[in-house]
This record gives sequence, C-alpha cells and structure tokens, in this order.
Amino acid sequence: MNYEPIAIKNLRTSLATIADEVELNNKSFQVFRRSKPSFKIVPVNSEIEEWETVLDFTQENGQGVDIDVVLNKLTV
Repeated sequence: MNYEPIAIKNLRTSLATIADEVELNNKSFQVFRRSKPSFKIVPVNSEIEEWETVLDFTQENGQGVDIDVVLNKLTV
C-alpha cells in the first residue's frame, strides 16, 4: 500500500480534505511529526485490501480445491 506523506501541521489545517481523500478516493497517508513517521491514516476497508491474491483456487472448478490436494502439492 502506498502512503502519501503529510506533516501533522498540514493535517490539522486540512483535515476535512484529507478525510474526503481517504473516504472517497481510498487514499492512505502517513503522518509525520518532527520529520519522523507518527501514524497512518487508511480507509476503513484497507485491512481487506492489504491482502494480495496470489492464487484463486475457486477458479479451478468453481467450487475450490480440497485442502489435502493443495497440501500434497506443496510437499512434493
């Protein structure tokens, strides 16, 4: 996830605008205080978006793949 840096002073003066960017445009910000990262502002649904789909086993037959088959393939 890419975080746009923002100084805490700028956050104070433009909080409504930043909130709109997060809520409407799914932007994320990393807030800096005294030139050091302090905290992050992320959309509420960002927990889901942080996961990257590497392989979707539901594409295989529409119902997924049995876990034993997957584990067997990983151990070979």
